[in-house]
Amino acid sequence: METAILFDQEIDIAKEWSAEASAGSSKSTIIQKLEEKYRIHSRKRNFSCQCCSQQVVLVLRDGSPHFRHEGERCPSADNYEKYIRRVNKHESNKTHQVGRAILRTYLEGQVKTHGVLVQEGYMYRSTLHIVPDFILLFPSGEKWAIDYVTGAREDESYNNYILKRTAAYQAAGFKPFYFIDASWIAEIPNRSMISLYLAESQMKVHSSIDQDWSDFINEFMETFGESFVLRELFSVYRNNFSNRTSSSQKYEVFSLAYIDPNERKAWIQRFTPSSAKFGFRIHCAAISLEKAVSLSKKRDGFQWWADDEAEVMRGCLERLSIKYEHEQTQLAKQRNELDQEDHHMSSQPKPMVAATSVTPTYEAKSTLGFVADPSSLTDMITNDMPVAVAQEMIEILSANKARLSKQTLEEIRHKARLVMGPIRNPNPISSGLRKAMIELALL
Repeated sequence: METAILFDQEIDIAKEWSAEASAGSSKSTIIQKLEEKYRIHSRKRNFSCQCCSQQVVLVLRDGSPHFRHEGERCPSADNYEKYIRRVNKHESNKTHQVGRAILRTYLEGQVKTHGVLVQEGYMYRSTLHIVPDFILLFPSGEKWAIDYVTGAREDESYNNYILKRTAAYQAAGFKPFYFIDASWIAEIPNRSMISLYLAESQMKVHSSIDQDWSDFINEFMETFGESFVLRELFSVYRNNFSNRTSSSQKYEVFSLAYIDPNERKAWIQRFTPSSAKFGFRIHCAAISLEKAVSLSKKRDGFQWWADDEAEVMRGCLERLSIKYEHEQTQLAKQRNELDQEDHHMSSQPKPMVAATSVTPTYEAKSTLGFVADPSSLTDMITNDMPVAVAQEMIEILSANKARLSKQTLEEIRHKARLVMGPIRNPNPISSGLRKAMIELALL
C-alpha cells in the first residue's frame, strides 16, 4: 500500500516520491531524502496500516514505493496487489501516477466540506474484485468509485474489461465515475462529431443536464426535421448516413469527462451516439478541474457543466430558426416564380392535340381520361408508377396544359415532389421515374 499512519499523520509515500520527481530530483536523490526522513521510523516499526492497524515497513522501490505488511495480511494488502497489477497492465504508469496524485488533492479539497472522505481504493476494508483509484465515502453510507483512465486501447478485450470493471464496482455497492485523460479527445475535422474507443463509450453518464440537452435536441428534430438538424448542427447529410433507420428515433445525450491534471482543466463532452464508435458532438463544456470534482447541489454527481450552457442552447435555437426561415423563404420564392410562369403559359391559347393513339397501360386505367377527369390524376402518381406511364402522362399533360386549372396543376406538382422526396433525403425510386417526376414537378 502507498499510505500508512505515523502517530497521527497519514504518510503517502508514492505522492512524496512523485512530488520529488516532478521537481526534477533524480531517483537516487529521492531515495536518499525519503530514507533520511522515514527509515528510522520504519526500523522502529512505528508505521501502521490504516485498515487493520498492524505494523508495516517502508519499501522504497522505483516505480512502486509502498508499505508492506509483515504480519497477517488484511484486505488492503490483497486489494493493493490487485490494484498495482491493474495499473501496470491497463494504465500509462507515469501519466497515471502524476495525474492521480493531483486528482486526489483536488477531490479532497472540494468534498471534505460535505463530510465526504476520500480514501485510496485499496484501503477498502473488504476484499474487492477490481480496485478503483479512489473511493468516496459519504456520511449517508453512499459510496462512489473514482478512476483516472489513461491507458488508451482499441480492442474487444479492453472494452469487455471496462464493462466488467463497471459491473464489479456496482456489485460492490459503488457508483462509478470515470475521469478520462484529455489525450483521448478526438473530434472529427469538418464535422461536429467525435470518434470513440469501444471502451470509451462504456464510461458515459446521463445527468440531469444531459436530459435537458436531450429534450432540446429532440425538440429541434420535431420542429425543423431530422435532415435539417443533422446538416446544420453536425454537418452530416441524412442521405449519406445510414446508421439510424427511423427519423422518429429519439436522440439521448450523454457525457464523458476528460481532464488534464497538469493544466488543472476539464472538458465535458456531450454527445448522442451515432454508432458504437462515433457520436454527434452536442456541446463541449470547458471547466476547471476544481469544478469538475465539486459535488452537485443534490450530491448525485459532480458539477459537469459550464455556467453558460443555457445561453448556448438559446443561441443554437436562434441560429437554427434564422437558417430555417431563410430556407423556407427561398423555397416559397421559387414556388411563386414557378406559379407566375405557369400563369403566363396558361394564358396563351394552345391547340388541342388528339390523344386517341395512346394505349392504356397502367392497371387498366387509360390516360385518355386525364383531361376529362383530372381529379383521378394525382392518385396514379406513385413511387411504383411505371416509367412508360409517367412519360405518357407528361406527353398528354404538356399538350393539354392550357385546359387544366391552376389547382389541378398544383396538385400534380405537389404529388410529384412527394414521390421524389426531400432533396437532402430523396426516396429510393429509379432514375427514369425520378426524371419523369422532375418534369411533372416543373409543369
